[in-house]
Amino acid sequence: MAHSNAAIGHGAVIMFEGVTTDVTNSLMANILDFDWSGISRAAIDTTHMGSGDVKTFIPGGTYDPGALSATLQFNTTATTAEHAVDALMTNAAASCTMQFNTAAYSGSAFITDMGVSAGDEDVITQAVTLKFSGAIATAATIA
Repeated sequence: MAHSNAAIGHGAVIMFEGVTTDVTNSLMANILDFDWSGISRAAIDTTHMGSGDVKTFIPGGTYDPGALSATLQFNTTATTAEHAVDALMTNAAASCTMQFNTAAYSGSAFITDMGVSAGDEDVITQAVTLKFSGAIATAATIA
C-alpha cells in the first residue's frame, strides 16, 4: 500500500535570526522553488591488498551540511527587514531556520550568490544560494 503522509511543497519558509520573526513576511516568504543539496559525508576507502575482491569503507568523521538554492519572487515593496538579501550578502553566517511544512531544520548559513532575472510580461525572480556551516539540527515531524 502507498504511503499517505508524503509532504506537498507548500508552506516553505526560510528565516534568518534577527531579520524577522513574522513567518508571513520572512526573508523568503514567496519561494517559487528550492533545492537543498543535503547533508553529506565522506566514505573513506580502507581497501588493502588483503581485502580480496571487495572494497571496504568507513564513514568520515565530519559532514558537509550542504547548500540551498532558491528562486523567489522579487518584492520591490518589501522593507529591508522583510527581504534583506542584499544586506545578508555582506554579513557573516547567521542563525537560519528552514521550515518545510512541519519539518524544520536549523543551523548557521550565509548567502554566497544572488541574482535577479525577468522575462517579458513575467514576474521578476531572484535566485539565491545559501551555504550552511556547522551542525544542522533537525526537528522533523511529518504529520
